[in-house]
Amino acid sequence: MSSPVKWMIGLLLATGGLVGCAAKPEVRPSQPPVSSADPKAQAPSPEERAPLPAEDPLEAAPLYFALDSSLLLPASQEELARVAERLRRLPQVRVRIEGHTCELGTAEYNLALGMKRAQATREYLRRLGVDAGRLEVLSFGEERPTAEGEGEEMWARNRRSELTFGGASPEARRE
Repeated sequence: MSSPVKWMIGLLLATGGLVGCAAKPEVRPSQPPVSSADPKAQAPSPEERAPLPAEDPLEAAPLYFALDSSLLLPASQEELARVAERLRRLPQVRVRIEGHTCELGTAEYNLALGMKRAQATREYLRRLGVDAGRLEVLSFGEERPTAEGEGEEMWARNRRSELTFGGASPEARRE
């Protein structure tokens, strides 16, 4: 599926799942936690560690959330499963997970909600076999919108987590 189509599906899911505030958000992965006996969680073979071709960069689409929620939507879970598969083959790659919110709510509330979104994303990747030591989380709250203006369409585009990929983790550099 093309990126604009994925984005539209995520937007439709996010706006269709709007509910009132005050619900305690939680992460409910569609897959059980990965145990140490799971072959996917074991160290990748040398062939699997091979760098990706330059024409196949490691990227992730924004992960959208419903209003006042840090619950990962099904489309976000699918995107994270795709990313986790690639990360397991690239143990030197670190991930920065940024949590964002729309402008609704106070600055303090939005920073906390952005952090919950980033942490939910980290926890889901961890359950899919990505080492937590490679995952950094931070929140920008409402401070870095991708869409400016008012209205539900603009706000929905700002309720997200974003992943950026970097160099070797401190653990990988010591080996």
